[in-house]
Amino acid sequence: MSYKTGAGGASQQMMEEIAEAYSLEFPDNLFKLIGYFSDENWLMRKIACEYCARLGERIFSYLYESLCDEDADENRVYWGVKTFTRFAGTPQSVEAADYLTKLLDYASKNLSNGDHNKLIYIIKACGLMKAQDAAPGLIEFLGHASWIVRKEASGALMQIGRSTAPLLKEAFSSGNKDIRYWTVKLLGQMLGVDAVDSFKKLLKSEKKDLRYYALTALGENDGDGIIELVVSCLGDESWLVRAQAAEILEKKGGAAIAPLKKAFSTSANSDVKYWTVKVLAKLLRDDAVEYMQEALDTEDSELKYCVIEAFSHMKFDKVAPLLLGLLDDPAWLVRKHVASIFLKFGGQAAAFLLNALDEEHNENIRYWAVQIISRGDGCSFGRLLNLLKDPGRSERVFIIQAIRESSNDQALPALFELLLDPLWTIRREAAYAIAEYGPEKAIEHLVENTSLENPDVRFWAQKIMNSFEQKAVDIMAERVKNAESQGELELLEKTYPLLELLESPKCADIILSTLKGKKQAYKELMCKSLRDIRNERFVHNVLKVFDSEDAGVCFFVAQILRNISKNLYHLLYSALDDRNAEKRVWICKIFSEIRDGSFIAPLMVLLSDDDRNVRYEATRALARFESSDVFENLIKRFIDEDEEGRICIIENVKSLVDKKMVHLLVEALEDSSDTDAYWISKLLVEAASAHLELIEKLHDDAGEKSSARYWLKKVSEHINGISYL
Repeated sequence: MSYKTGAGGASQQMMEEIAEAYSLEFPDNLFKLIGYFSDENWLMRKIACEYCARLGERIFSYLYESLCDEDADENRVYWGVKTFTRFAGTPQSVEAADYLTKLLDYASKNLSNGDHNKLIYIIKACGLMKAQDAAPGLIEFLGHASWIVRKEASGALMQIGRSTAPLLKEAFSSGNKDIRYWTVKLLGQMLGVDAVDSFKKLLKSEKKDLRYYALTALGENDGDGIIELVVSCLGDESWLVRAQAAEILEKKGGAAIAPLKKAFSTSANSDVKYWTVKVLAKLLRDDAVEYMQEALDTEDSELKYCVIEAFSHMKFDKVAPLLLGLLDDPAWLVRKHVASIFLKFGGQAAAFLLNALDEEHNENIRYWAVQIISRGDGCSFGRLLNLLKDPGRSERVFIIQAIRESSNDQALPALFELLLDPLWTIRREAAYAIAEYGPEKAIEHLVENTSLENPDVRFWAQKIMNSFEQKAVDIMAERVKNAESQGELELLEKTYPLLELLESPKCADIILSTLKGKKQAYKELMCKSLRDIRNERFVHNVLKVFDSEDAGVCFFVAQILRNISKNLYHLLYSALDDRNAEKRVWICKIFSEIRDGSFIAPLMVLLSDDDRNVRYEATRALARFESSDVFENLIKRFIDEDEEGRICIIENVKSLVDKKMVHLLVEALEDSSDTDAYWISKLLVEAASAHLELIEKLHDDAGEKSSARYWLKKVSEHINGISYL
């Protein structure tokens, strides 16, 4: 359904509703129209307001009561006071203003802090109606908690006019700080030139708050000499007054430039210079550079600070050279502030500083340039990292230290590469920087991207890992556990080698967790991955496993320990002094696997060990060394052993017997008892059958009374199957 529209774009239906309401008896028609003040249609609200006003001054009391209703919403209050203001310029305006004054008084006592909009509507209406009697109430609102309420009250008083001046003067003397501020501001606007002399006198007051208010009032005037007077206040002993003067001068705009320039050039007061620079920078922007440069020729750090801050609002290419020079200022705080300004310029500053690094030799400037670039965008940061690859760059330490503070993840690969740098200082700084990234990131990169083949990398990786203490152990334990549960063999092959870098005794727990598991593949992979072990603390911790674990676990521990580097063999020697015979047995097994010549001496000692199992294992280990000295010692031990021990020696050395060994055994027969000779003969039978001709020749060469001749015949006959021992 469509409607024809009447005046003002209102639909015919809308106009009919309004007309119907208007035609009712008074005051029913008024209440009906007031109801439309809250209609969702703005045009409906507006027309209802117009028709209410047509009902004349008889509506005032009813409308007032309606607006004082606690259920009155913002729309009702807005259009209600709007209805009152429609009587402006009519004979009824004074009465309408009186009701608005009453409404203002009601609002001051009853509206809550959340009803600011209602209050503002009423205040504006009082100003529009020039409600003289509302002035005291409006002055009270100059001290309201809300700034917007204070501002609207000030505007209303200004509309009422100079007639409020006596009340404002009285309020200035008795009101709170907000009231004093706004009253003096209003007086300055209302009285204009007439009040200047009074405010000038106030500027000489010893009370800083009075000077502040006087200055505020003067700022509302544009008379001759006002700007110069405000400029002089830039040297006031009160910071509040100086700041207010600066704010006023900024608002004055171009008219303040000449007086400010003059004050800057002629005044010796550091405060005046500071504030003139501050204001000129905002007014002149890029054109203020020459004044800024002149202001920098001072030892006053505060003034420099202001100039530097002003640079941030100018074009970078105009201020960049000045900022660069300030990076060498004697005051650290000045240099730091310059750095913060460079950062505000972003990429263009970083590009400028990167170029400056190629030309600038000043250490301070180079240091701060690096600090700034390291906090810049990705492109500039990448170029900074490239400088690390040049060993001739003297600022590399600065760069690493800056990275250490910024903790930019983009730098981690470059830092790990520096662990291979020829300079120890660079390697150290890189390691310190990596550690700053925390255990999670550092260990993840170590696992995924780092090989421990290089001794420098291994050394610093170990330093980094152990700087995290227990956190590193916890992270490694979790990584091993997760990789094993998910069957990630490739990841485990990268992870297991890092266990060797840990110095905590808890590292052994991680290893035991794997070795006690059911997956044989993980155990074998761990033994294979832990190679060329160089960490003394790690070996010390793993050796303790022999004290408490079963043979199944100890077997794999021995497989791990056989991979230790030669310079850690002394730890194995020390373990031979352990009271635990089982541990000594496992050390012998490790010696047997490694077969290093340095193990012969300790193994020889173990041939006399109190524990039979240790002696047997030492024998087995020694038998793997194809040495005549070893064999000779074994034969000596053979003679001293019991039957079981002799059988053990026979089993382990029979594959080693050659012609030289045969001669040694025959010589031993000459001085042996019958029992010992019997066992030596058993050894020859088991080990020397391939040397039968030599045995027969030695028999023939032996004297008739030689005991060796007798036993050699027995051996020969045994080998030939004639008779047996």
